This record gives sequence, structure tokens and C-alpha cells, in this order.
Amino acid sequence: MREASRTLNRFMLEGKPSLVVLIDYPGFNLRLARMAKAKSIPVVYYVAPQVWAWGNWRIRAIEKYVDELICILPFETDFYRRYSVRTTFVGHPLLDSVSSELCGADFREQFRLEKEKILIGLLPGSRREEVRRILPIMLEVKRSLEQLLEAQFVLIVFPGVNSEVRAMLGKHATNMTIVENRTHEAIKHSDILLCTSGTVTLEALILGTPMLILYKVSFLSWLIGRLLVKIPCIGLVNIIAGKEIAREFVQFAAKPSKIVDASVRLLNTRATVEDELRSVRGKLGERGAAKKAAVVVTQMLTRCS
Repeated sequence: MREASRTLNRFMLEGKPSLVVLIDYPGFNLRLARMAKAKSIPVVYYVAPQVWAWGNWRIRAIEKYVDELICILPFETDFYRRYSVRTTFVGHPLLDSVSSELCGADFREQFRLEKEKILIGLLPGSRREEVRRILPIMLEVKRSLEQLLEAQFVLIVFPGVNSEVRAMLGKHATNMTIVENRTHEAIKHSDILLCTSGTVTLEALILGTPMLILYKVSFLSWLIGRLLVKIPCIGLVNIIAGKEIAREFVQFAAKPSKIVDASVRLLNTRATVEDELRSVRGKLGERGAAKKAAVVVTQMLTRCS
């Protein structure tokens, strides 16, 4: 990272760019923003750092070094404007990439799923540590739900954790269909989804699938998070909604019995929740976030010339 900083600093000195455009990754990019401002080079930052959740110490750096902040979440503009940061909301880029190529009937046929049976999606995450903590809970929930409902299950697996997941399945592999490379279809066509916290909650929001959010980390990580995180919800879908429309089961609350009860209730109230998701989805803006961001950058170049 130091070498990269030195290389970019040298480029700014020698190349004298008209504008610096930074994308995400505040730990590194705010350092570059400081370098650029020291050389009187304007700075545009695309994908605003999530200091509204944690990292409040970075707000002053953004205020001092960033000339234009391009936001992808609807509430970020009001938050940053309180600190006199110039902001533009362009919508979320996931709107351009999240879609389902298969209709429900074709998806069920391709994966040999029963046409009329309830379909419950399980998505334990994309990182090994995440899967190790979340998947056992989901499998216990699956076992209990099988005793209560005529349901079938799809386990959505990312390539990087495939071997880990298959090793953990054991006897739970029965009545379970593993889905790879069709993540969006599996989310879209599940009646409800049990998932980890993260971007997947936005994907489920866009696809309109009611969800329950599970989150569990090491005790130390959870303790540090409690000290740093300043918002009541952790799921992006709930943060955008301003209320909990997707039940969250965090750390010690991530108990299978509670999640089973919530799953049954969610199945019974699915239509109402789908209406709420449609309403919240509208807050994400329209497609074409990258093009709108490019317009902001072009306008900044014009002002700087």
C-alpha cells in the first residue's frame, strides 16, 4: 500500500491530472484525497464511505478533502450535507446487475424442484468464517421446518466456499438442492430467504424476496462492533427502510427456535412484506448509476477547466 501511495503521489506531481476520481475503499482513498488536495487537484468520490454506520472520524477528512461525493444510498445525501459536503445521489449500481434470467417455472424445472411446494432459500455467505458460523444455524432451522411444513430448500453456494459447505452438510443434504451460479434466480424464486447480512439483502430487496437476516461473528468482533456501530439495524434493507421489515437475528439472538417461528410467520405474511419491499426498492433510485456518476464527473471537469 505504501508503494502504491508513493507511485500515485508521484503521478499526481508529474502528470498533473485535472481531477482525481476515487471509488470506495476509504482507508486508502482518503489518503489519496489528502495528497490530491495538497496539490490543488479537485477530488470526486464515488460510493460514499459508510461513516453513518461507523467511522465518524472520517467525516472531517471527507469534508476537508472531497469536492464532490457521489452517493448510492438514498439517505446518504442528507447525512453528508449536514457536514457541508457537496453530494449527488445517483442510485444503486446493483439495479443494473441484479436480475433473474429464468422464470419461476423454468428455475424449478432446471433444478428438479417440485412445482407447488414451498421453496425456502438459504444463503450462508461468501466467506469461510461466515459459513462456519451461520450454516449450522440454518441447517438446524431447516430440520425443524421440515417437521412443520411441506417445504423444499435451496442452498445458495458461492464458488469460494463450495467445498466448505459440502463438508458441513452431512445428513442435512437430503431435501436440499445446491445452487451455484444462479444466485439471483434462487433468491428471486424462493418464497422466503434466510441470509447473512450484507449486499445480499439489497439483492433480495431488488428481487422482491422476503427475508430473515442472520449475523454471527466471534465474541470479540461482536463486542468491538457494539462499540463502533451507531445504527439500530445492520441489514441494508432495514437501514434504507428506516425500520425493520426484515427480522434480524444478531449474535446471541440467532437461535434456531426463534428463526423457525419467524420463518413460519414470514410465510404467512409474505404478500404484505412483498408490498413493503416494493416500496423500499423505489428509494434506491433508477438504473444507470454509473452513467449518472460519469455525468457528475464530467460536470466537475467542466467547472475545473
